[in-house]
Amino acid sequence: MAEASGRHSPSGHDEDFVSEVEDDFQCLICHLPLKDPVQTRCGHRFCKECLEEHFRWQEIGRVPLTCPADRDGLDRNQEIFPDKATERKILSLTIRCPNNGCEWTGKPTNKKVHLESCPFQQVACANKNCHEKVQRNHLTHHENNVCPWRILQFTYCTEPHPDCIMQGHIRQCSKFPVACPNSCDPIYPFDSVSNHTKDECPLTIISCPYAGMDCNTKVQRQEMEYHLESATRIYLALLCIKLNNTEDMLNKTEYELNTTKALLNETRVELKNAMALLELSSVKHNNAFLWRIDSFSDMLKETKNGGKRE
Repeated sequence: MAEASGRHSPSGHDEDFVSEVEDDFQCLICHLPLKDPVQTRCGHRFCKECLEEHFRWQEIGRVPLTCPADRDGLDRNQEIFPDKATERKILSLTIRCPNNGCEWTGKPTNKKVHLESCPFQQVACANKNCHEKVQRNHLTHHENNVCPWRILQFTYCTEPHPDCIMQGHIRQCSKFPVACPNSCDPIYPFDSVSNHTKDECPLTIISCPYAGMDCNTKVQRQEMEYHLESATRIYLALLCIKLNNTEDMLNKTEYELNTTKALLNETRVELKNAMALLELSSVKHNNAFLWRIDSFSDMLKETKNGGKRE
């Protein structure tokens, strides 16, 4: 009986053979059907990799190389031989597909080709960031309908997002349809509902356009036209009052302006007179005022002639 090393993974054929494999075709180390079988000088068969691993441990321990079955010394280069006949026998045996539900049977050499198309083989999802594996016959359904990382096109903005992120995008999407906050019938994209409410919604409460004339009425937009029609006379009266008040203010302003102009003219006259007096008082001769009298020479001659003018 070979030593049970337990130091490495089994190297033999770990397959589901249709018929039981004879003991002579099983590795004395891993106890599986031989893979790349070799035979020692002493007649024992092992998987090539199993025996090499046994020798590696002996080299690490610095002990002589021996057969794992009978402890006889072995020369690695001269006393170990490939067992091609045993290999052919093993590879001629029939194995089953390792996948549950698959009924394929065939030679071990055909297993790899079969698994590349086996509908029951576990394969990785092709969607980015998905690390799940599913049976090949379920792969299309998983990738297109189940996978949380499958790419979806959002109906309203057509932006592509993985399904697991789409719900978060929906809550933020500017094109997602939402109901008017006033509960009117239509729905609008999220980014335009505020404009609808402000400028269009018939249920929005708005102020009367005559608020500047002391009308404090507020009604729904759809009722504003009726309000204006029913209050036309009131608005005309308010308009007349506003107009009269404006006219009175204009008249008052005009009166104040005319008064200001009259005061300005009086001030100008007084200023002119003051300037004339100032000029008169500044003319002096030998410390005496000089009085200028027009036609003085004519008046002097008339006096000399007894009041008669020449």
